[in-house]
Amino acid sequence: EDDFDEIDNLRFAKLRWDAWLHAPENAEFKDRYDSVPTIAQELLQGHILAPFDTIDIVTERLDEWDYDDEDISIYTYLAVLGSGVTMTLVTMAIQIITPLLLLYNSFLQSDGDPNERFDVDINAQTENGNFLPTTDWDQFCNGNGRTEGKILITLVLIIYASSVVPDSLLSFFRVSGGSNTTYSRINSLRQIIWEQNDDTILQQVGFKLDRLMNTGYIALLYSIMLFILLNTPLILDLILNALAIEFIHQIDEHLANADWWDEGNRWIRAGTAELVIQGVLRLEILKSPSRLCKFFDIDPKLYKEEVGHKGLYDVEVAAVDDENPLYLSEKEWIFSKNAEAARRLKNEYAIGEFEKPNAQFGYFAGILARLGYRKAGVFNRYRGYRVWSRWEKVLFMPSIPDEIKPESDEMKKKIKGYASETGDYVEFIFHVISVITGRDMIASVMLSIEHGHMRQVPIRIVFGIVEMAFYVAQVAFPFFILSLFVVIPFCY
Repeated sequence: EDDFDEIDNLRFAKLRWDAWLHAPENAEFKDRYDSVPTIAQELLQGHILAPFDTIDIVTERLDEWDYDDEDISIYTYLAVLGSGVTMTLVTMAIQIITPLLLLYNSFLQSDGDPNERFDVDINAQTENGNFLPTTDWDQFCNGNGRTEGKILITLVLIIYASSVVPDSLLSFFRVSGGSNTTYSRINSLRQIIWEQNDDTILQQVGFKLDRLMNTGYIALLYSIMLFILLNTPLILDLILNALAIEFIHQIDEHLANADWWDEGNRWIRAGTAELVIQGVLRLEILKSPSRLCKFFDIDPKLYKEEVGHKGLYDVEVAAVDDENPLYLSEKEWIFSKNAEAARRLKNEYAIGEFEKPNAQFGYFAGILARLGYRKAGVFNRYRGYRVWSRWEKVLFMPSIPDEIKPESDEMKKKIKGYASETGDYVEFIFHVISVITGRDMIASVMLSIEHGHMRQVPIRIVFGIVEMAFYVAQVAFPFFILSLFVVIPFCY
């Protein structure tokens, strides 16, 4: 009954809205609310309830939110859940090490053959202090390849130009959040949370890896593949290497779509619902009394008198309030007392029935939890904000504005997490320019400094620099493929 799949979030929010609206402490706002036209009341209510409606949409309307989207990968799970590190590392190792090994093996094929394109005399290189294969233009572009090899590589180039290049550009567009696919919508939500600096470190790492592995990595991978094909004398090896690269490219998506990975897509659906919560709650603002008062137009003196010097995050106060019958429904109170009795009697079955489990995603996280090293589950990030005794006061503190302005299109996008139906190509182009010129990285670093998250600054700098390089590689990839139509027929 309390499962996220069963809760009617919109109905729950409507009940809470009505309770708040008719509370005696809210009489001034209620009078103002009753004085405006019905359409204005409906607009305001729709604005308040929009996040709850969105949660219902992303978890229930599976015709609109198809979580079998083939673009959702292992990295997407890390970006959304902030968990699943083990499989992410294994997948990344396969996708990086395998093409490098194939590249190294293609160099070794040149060892001792004067007609090949590289000098790979390992002993001589070691003596000369040169550990990389050597070549020059005449040796590299020797034109000694077999005719059938030239034909096959030319066909591969045609396939790349007609399939791989368009697919990589579309992937580039989708990963930026500009498309109307489920994967792109998730990325749109992730971008909002990244910009607000409200994500965990692991979520940040997953978000950037997801972007890198779906942009410049594809361009670099296929560029390496073409380099390997150019240096592969045997037709069978050429075909096998091409198939291997195709498998490496898609392994992160294939794993994420496997039945054993996330049965029924429950984790990714619940994680996406949590992204909506993260995007709306503005956790960094709730933690700081000064920023809280400024953002919600609360009198700082009144806040200090009623609440004190602390924000709406306090683990100790939340633990007490979570068991206070004043802030619990009748059912929550009964469950709380039963769970307390079950813990006292060490009845594991009863504990599981009456206490929400700390759900862990991934094998490594599950092992750490069993060993007692990881007590907080994936969806327990907000326990410290359940300071109901403070919320009871703060909910009625914001001043009533003289004029309520309609929300902007940007706010609609932030609440819904939707891209436009046709995709905003202009915004996409500006995003690419912002990343390549470094403006995106600088803004991201400055935001972390402003929020006092100095630990995140190195992460944002490193990923910002790598992202710049990968975006340049992605933009240059189509031109690189076109240039090879001139180079390959003469050089192979």
